[in-house]
Amino acid sequence: MNTERLPYPSPENHPPELPSANMVRMWAHSPATLRPGMALGTACISSLSIPVNLREILSLFCGVKFECQYIWVRHINDAKKAGVTASQIDALQNRDLQNPEAWDERDIAFLAFLDEVIDSPVARDESFLEASKWFDERQLVEIIIAQILKCLIIAGVLLHVGAPFYNITSDY
Repeated sequence: MNTERLPYPSPENHPPELPSANMVRMWAHSPATLRPGMALGTACISSLSIPVNLREILSLFCGVKFECQYIWVRHINDAKKAGVTASQIDALQNRDLQNPEAWDERDIAFLAFLDEVIDSPVARDESFLEASKWFDERQLVEIIIAQILKCLIIAGVLLHVGAPFYNITSDY
């Protein structure tokens, strides 16, 4: 879906110190949640202990999982800069989460856990235990929180209100 369901709020309602990205502009409809959401987003971008390439894989996976082109287009170049390979990008687009040519064991455990966290309020013990082999307690919680932000909040808002994704470019 790419049909705009809500107009952007008038520019005077957008806090000038915040980015003018379409997501932030649309989120300005809810001023009470905008700043806390931005703080969480900033933490997910700059302060997580999860490696940057996995943060970008998480973003791209959420874009694919929710068919949210905005998230995919917004993160594809960042993912490449973070070292996400062309074979990994292709595997994500094809939802091929087990491909040993694209993913190592840690990546497969990460994607399996992430997939289950998105699909269910409780990941299976097997996925949790496998992810626990590769990620410490902090990182496991960060994976859960980052997917809530990317998948449930950002993709949810973008898709439900039909935020357009123009003015975002990708060379992929």
